[in-house]
Amino acid sequence: MRSAQSDELLQLDALKPVKRYRLDSVLWYGVYSIPMEKITIGILAKKAGVGVETVRFYQRKELIREPKAEGTVRTYSEDDVQRIGFIKKAQELGFSLAEVKELLELNTKPRVTCGSVKKKTLAKVEEISAKISDLERMKASLEKLAYACDASQDNIKQYKVQECFDFGLNCDC
Repeated sequence: MRSAQSDELLQLDALKPVKRYRLDSVLWYGVYSIPMEKITIGILAKKAGVGVETVRFYQRKELIREPKAEGTVRTYSEDDVQRIGFIKKAQELGFSLAEVKELLELNTKPRVTCGSVKKKTLAKVEEISAKISDLERMKASLEKLAYACDASQDNIKQYKVQECFDFGLNCDC
């Protein structure tokens, strides 16, 4: 059982400044101990801004690796957080998951050449240009429809709204 005096000494010890020593030998030999945060699937999902099921889905699609278990806990790395961020951003830009997988594999496949990368990227640029063109036509059609609605208070049924969203995007409003 501790006495009041020993508790007082412990409190005083806690207030003393800690003496710091240089660890030249550690620096000399290049041995560094950087504490790494253990990232579980829940923490990974939260950091990446996705759900746990999304992480599992990406694992099934082989977009992220299945982590090794450390005891009973599977741990991930910050690289996995960044990889999920890349996947999400690529999807926002219109890449399918198959295309994202191909992009991610570019760094890991030993026989990937600049020629094949260039071919794939130029094909995607062409696809994006076509989407931009379609979106510009859709925007123009919607602007015509909005203008027609402002100009007339007539019934909207006289306008062919569906045609504004057809592939031709010819809005005769």
